Amino acid sequence: DLINLAPRKPDWDLKRDVAKKLEKLERRTQKAIAELIRERLKASNEDLALVVNAGEVQARTEEEED
Repeated sequence: DLINLAPRKPDWDLKRDVAKKLEKLERRTQKAIAELIRERLKASNEDLALVVNAGEVQARTEEEED
């Protein structure tokens, strides 16, 4: 019962209201990234495996930096 008596953080309702919008934005962002990758592949006519491997290496590098 002590948890129910404790005050909530002042921004709890803002986080709740924004969560759905953030999910929608994340989906749109991922779709846009995928579309940009497709366009670059069409424009450059590079081997898909080379591009995917390069992207994976870059993602791992970014993860290690964080």
